[in-house]
Parts: sequence; C-alpha cells; structure tokens
Amino acid sequence: MPAEIFTIVSYTATIFSLGLGLFGLIRPHGALDLIGLQTVPGLAHSISEVRATYGGVFTGVSLYPLISGEPHAFLTLALGWMLAGFCRFCSAILDGAITRFNITSIAIEFATGTLIALPHLGRL
Repeated sequence: MPAEIFTIVSYTATIFSLGLGLFGLIRPHGALDLIGLQTVPGLAHSISEVRATYGGVFTGVSLYPLISGEPHAFLTLALGWMLAGFCRFCSAILDGAITRFNITSIAIEFATGTLIALPHLGRL
C-alpha cells in the first residue's frame, strides 16, 4: 500500500477528531446525547464545560496538526486518543463498566489514534 494512502487516512482521522470537536462546540446538547450524559438543572456552566472541553480542546488539538503538518502534532493527537482508550479500558475494568458503549468507544479511540499516527512514526 502506498505511503500516500496512510497519509490520507491519517488526515481523515484527524478531520474526524476535528468534526467531533466542532460538534461539541456548536451542538453541545447533541454531544452530550452522543456520549450518554446530561446537564444538571440549575448549573448554567454545564454547557460551557461541554463547549470548552469537548469542543474547544478537541478542535484545538485537531486543528494544529492539520495546519502545521508537523509529525509531532499528529503523534500528540494520536497519543491523546490512545490514552483516552487506555484510560477508558482501565475504568471499564476497575469500575465494572464493561458495556457495549465502552467497548465500542475503546475500539474507536485506539483505531483513531493508530490511524492518525501510522504515517508519522518514521518522520520525526
């Protein structure tokens, strides 16, 4: 498989990450529904938290590699995805939360991280 294919897949996975960030920024209630969470009535900052964390952080860390094209930026984003998967895996075991949602999320997080990282590992 040509190296260009891995690069295209890496950029596509990074755009997926950016899309999730923009979704959290623009549609925070939709992002909460996607992950099965809800706001607490009376806590006005709940939506701000979703916009900042799921929106702002995901958008920022996904935009940087796309703009800079730097391998370390892609690898940093990939590591974030893989650590999210690892932490979710540990949580599922420790908290007895081995659910379909967690198993699917772990697979998506590891796959996204791997796809982002692959073409950049040898370019540091």
